[in-house]
Amino acid sequence: MRTLIWFRNDLRIEDQPALFEAVKAGVDGVLAVYVLTPETWGYHEAAAVKIEFILRNLRCLQEALAALNIPLQVHTVPTYQDCAALITQLCQAHQIKAVYVNEQYEIDERQRDQSVMSKLQEFNILWHSFHSDVLVTPGMILSAKNEPIKVFTPFKKKWLAFCHDFIELKTLPVPHKIKHAFAESNSIPKALPHFVSDIPEDLWPAGAHHAHTLLQKFMTQHIDDYAVARDVPGLDATSHLSPYLAQGVLSVRTVLHHLCRHYEVDVMQLSTLQGVGTWLNELIWREFYKHLVFLFPKICCYQSLRSQHHYWPWNEDKTLFAAWCEGRTGFPLIDAAMRQLNQTGWMHNRLRMNVAMFLSKLLMVDWHWGESYFSKHLVDGDLAANNGGWQWCAGVGTDAAPYFRIFNPTTQSENFDPDGAFIRQFCPELSDFDNKAIHAPFEYNPLLAAQVGYPRPIIDYKAARAKALDLLKHFK
Repeated sequence: MRTLIWFRNDLRIEDQPALFEAVKAGVDGVLAVYVLTPETWGYHEAAAVKIEFILRNLRCLQEALAALNIPLQVHTVPTYQDCAALITQLCQAHQIKAVYVNEQYEIDERQRDQSVMSKLQEFNILWHSFHSDVLVTPGMILSAKNEPIKVFTPFKKKWLAFCHDFIELKTLPVPHKIKHAFAESNSIPKALPHFVSDIPEDLWPAGAHHAHTLLQKFMTQHIDDYAVARDVPGLDATSHLSPYLAQGVLSVRTVLHHLCRHYEVDVMQLSTLQGVGTWLNELIWREFYKHLVFLFPKICCYQSLRSQHHYWPWNEDKTLFAAWCEGRTGFPLIDAAMRQLNQTGWMHNRLRMNVAMFLSKLLMVDWHWGESYFSKHLVDGDLAANNGGWQWCAGVGTDAAPYFRIFNPTTQSENFDPDGAFIRQFCPELSDFDNKAIHAPFEYNPLLAAQVGYPRPIIDYKAARAKALDLLKHFK
């Protein structure tokens, strides 16, 4: 039998269940396919830097698959709606009897897969799907009342217990080399129209080898100090693995397998280790948001998890929003963070929370605007994580006590960038300010701030906070 493996956000050959099973069943050969859908990606507001990252990883994947005698063909159709005809046509042209995929959980992707599966059934072509983007399948973690869990801490406890009792962390090996290829690979475009980024490629090297190197470096050099160092944006103390996890260049099972082997503990024990347990929390947050997207598809459709915020009186001041986007708010930590995003396609996690709360709770601008801007600029853009993080920060999602949680951008700056190292990196016009004045230039040295052209604060923090608390308390 000939089989087809349809790659999506699982661009690897190790611990790849759909590929592994496709090779087992494909005694007469395997065809690998990836489908570019530029119109849908445009509708989903995918970042150019992210699409370029995908294309580079596809070239690495094509080379790895060639060593297994599996050709990778990359095809382009406008939208998800065109995938059913394409996949069916490929199966018919190559006498393929079964299609293998790893599940995606967002509503558009699920509807796409349902359409493809229905079309294949018309021609008696089998559909086999697996779960590789998460460790625990969405829907398996429920409350005592058998309902979805909307708060992180109880989800984490159940997730850890489930992993301890039911999850095997042994990773799948690279599949064996098959005897022959029945088709040829095709060329992968270097870029797509409308998805061209000026962010240097060497900031985000492609391939599983680089992802494994990053993981090993993080485990041996940074993870033990992660609980404290992760909050300091001026330090290179985070893993930088998020783009590789988002596109499945590295699986979460592989990450946890290496961590457990490195520390010679199970996942439950891993969660108790200083530094390591804090980073494990980040992986569990990632799974939490994947589960929510699956269980509450409305959040994929511009709706808040907390429905009472549907009629929230958002500020639609585009001038304020533009200042936030461009890093011209007059709050140095916020400006440096936004410039980091614009220049690198990535932002430190603590800064993501800071800029999100600044936009949604201090400027009172619709959080959807911020979610959209992030999506258009993040190399690690992932709907579940991006949407979940923005809803949490805006107080319309999973935070157990959202309405009074508002970060003070100046205090955050003083606490987590005390010497202004990060601010100086991305706001070089502030380099001559001392370590105190750099956090509030117009408060401590207004003459120099005006001289270097730094903008005045676009809001009064105390007044904006008081207004937000009053409104948020009403909606709570």
